[in-house]
Amino acid sequence: MSDLRLVRTSSHDWDLEFTGKDLTLGDDLETAVVISLLTWARRASDDPDPTPGGDPMGWWADETLDPPGDFVGSKWWLSSRSKITPDLFLQLAQWGKEALDWMVQDQIAESVTVTPELGPAGDRVDILVSVKKPGGLSSNYRYELNWQVQASRGAH
Repeated sequence: MSDLRLVRTSSHDWDLEFTGKDLTLGDDLETAVVISLLTWARRASDDPDPTPGGDPMGWWADETLDPPGDFVGSKWWLSSRSKITPDLFLQLAQWGKEALDWMVQDQIAESVTVTPELGPAGDRVDILVSVKKPGGLSSNYRYELNWQVQASRGAH
């Protein structure tokens, strides 16, 4: 099955890809992974607040999802002011797993693994995602969280 293809832009955002004037179709599983991980989930009251008293972000319609407590996105955005430490890696892995857990619950995947690792220049975290599909085939993806890009966005 195909879905609209999302691609990383030169400004480190994500956008729909076009082939000429037509939208490009891509891997629907990757589209689901990108949306699940890179959409901002709402911050819970017991989550760290990167800007004390700030907006909890997230999608307002999470409150209407069934079952109650379901949500779209990850809480990776909460790490935007964090130092890169082993504790951060544990937190990013947990937030990534929470964001993708719906795939296991909905039987789209047998398992999902999220593994953060330090990027080559030490200024970013690379996130390795493995989605094991029913039947044993795996799809693997790599994403980066770049602290320099996040810091420059916060300066505007």
